[in-house]
Amino acid sequence: MTHGQLRQFIGYLMKRGYVVWAPEKRKSEVVYAKVEDTDKVKLVKEPPLHSFKRFLVPPEEILFEFQKEKMREVRDAGIDILKQVIFGINPIDLKALVMLNHIFEKDPWYQERMRHTLIVGQSLIPDGVEQNIFHIKYEEDILEHLQFDIFLEVQSLTPTSDGVRRLIQSPSDLSRKGRGGTRYFVY
Repeated sequence: MTHGQLRQFIGYLMKRGYVVWAPEKRKSEVVYAKVEDTDKVKLVKEPPLHSFKRFLVPPEEILFEFQKEKMREVRDAGIDILKQVIFGINPIDLKALVMLNHIFEKDPWYQERMRHTLIVGQSLIPDGVEQNIFHIKYEEDILEHLQFDIFLEVQSLTPTSDGVRRLIQSPSDLSRKGRGGTRYFVY
């Protein structure tokens, strides 16, 4: 999948009614933002300032209403849960998502939100994460232990003397910057 095909895929999801959240560079930091223009979507190596968790566990949410001594779950009143895509989650955060899923496995609000969420992981690992408790060495067999719907392995393509872009880097060396373009391998 090329970057152009990736943008087309994101556009397709948006046309199908999904709200797409993706990392976006703003000044000196990366934040998750709602995608309005697919041309601005890029997979980034830097960790976002704030976690994607707020799209699954909102910082503020009304769960119950009380009238006198009666309690009523608001969920039964028909909360509208958006179809959403959380795009570009790195393997370290995907491991955190496994823990989040375990913590909220019996939470009906979280589970409903997850049923309406498409998780798109990506292989770029932030520099300096060795101190992070979720740090893992990127290997293909690790992917089976992470939760995602689509995983994009980012590999750089380098133009050769005949003008054809070929994959020259090994899959395990994902930290070098490519000179000629990018290709995404979808798992």
